[in-house]
Amino acid sequence: MQCRHRVYSMRHRIDGILTVNGQQYIFRNGIGYLEGDRGYSFPSQYLWTQCIFPNGSLMLSVADIPLMGLHFHGVIGIVIIDGQEHRIATYLGAKPDYIHQNTVVIKQGDYCLTAKMIQKHAKPLNAPEHGKMSRIIHESLSCRAFYRFEHQGRILCEFVSDRASFEFEF
Repeated sequence: MQCRHRVYSMRHRIDGILTVNGQQYIFRNGIGYLEGDRGYSFPSQYLWTQCIFPNGSLMLSVADIPLMGLHFHGVIGIVIIDGQEHRIATYLGAKPDYIHQNTVVIKQGDYCLTAKMIQKHAKPLNAPEHGKMSRIIHESLSCRAFYRFEHQGRILCEFVSDRASFEFEF
């Protein structure tokens, strides 16, 4: 694999003080998300989104995966609602049904997850390409996005957030 994605925490409490360029930020009873990537290249095409919402948290990544001369769209995601975890993944049968114009629809059996970046706040960010941090991607660390998660046509959660994170590199 070109890149390995790891989620350390989908939702944890944050308390403390952070100083950046002399500016102090105080966190009390905050909510955080922590993940990491490692590898020599980001996928040629991918999307990633993450959002914490009042009764849960979600993360979704869809990427072009090269494997033995072939390519496929790999999917990995987690939706946590009221403490219940729902995994969305290629190894569980998840497949992109639609990827276009900052929108993705993933289907996995009776589940359907839709994520759409409504308003970008993209900033350039260096990313690995063939072992060097030479690629520029565009991450919207805090943007407006729409999410809907359904099971057998029943909506489990649906919301718009102004605090979503989104990268759409398709």
